[in-house]
Amino acid sequence: MGSEMCIRYRPYGDGESERIIGAFLQGGREKVLVATKVGWYAFDEGVDFSVTSIEASLDASLKRLDSDYIDLLQLYNPPADVLEKNPHLVRCLEGLVARGKVRALGLSVKAPADALPLLAHYAFSAVQTNFNMLDLRALECGLLDYCVDNHIDVLARTPLCFGFLTLAVGADTAFRPEDHRSSWPRSQLLQWEQDAHRAHEIVENFLSEQEDGHSPA
Repeated sequence: MGSEMCIRYRPYGDGESERIIGAFLQGGREKVLVATKVGWYAFDEGVDFSVTSIEASLDASLKRLDSDYIDLLQLYNPPADVLEKNPHLVRCLEGLVARGKVRALGLSVKAPADALPLLAHYAFSAVQTNFNMLDLRALECGLLDYCVDNHIDVLARTPLCFGFLTLAVGADTAFRPEDHRSSWPRSQLLQWEQDAHRAHEIVENFLSEQEDGHSPA
């Protein structure tokens, strides 16, 4: 063939998850809080926090969700200086809230510490970050304390540590090339596998001392 097929991998099925949620919400939108993200749209592309991009992305999400508002709009992996370098972004976000298209603004960060400089420049309502029994960075860097002190909600992402806490995923798991876990150092995979087994031992020991029956989950 004269040309190669280029397969691009986008988060959340390139909007398919929103279409599924939109179908589910019919007749009960007011009973559900819906959060979505803007700014990063494909794993092989850079971020785009331009006003044009954000407004177009939000309108596309609203169409897929068949809704006229989003409860929580999150900036997806924003650079630490994005608010300082782009004051138009802040005005855009506040305008979306003022017009009722968005009810609250938040952050979804790649690493917990990434949220702190952004929170110092704007009072976001929520932060989504990795936090689980094997990944305590949000606690260690002070992010959780900051959120408690400033009444910021925390959405704990990767609660099962990318599957390692289920013990169904380990250092020798064969990940597909498009799976970001396939590029992680083997030393990290081994560490999480060992830590996951240690965590299960701790939980099992705790459960053995309880009178009521509880599952490890």
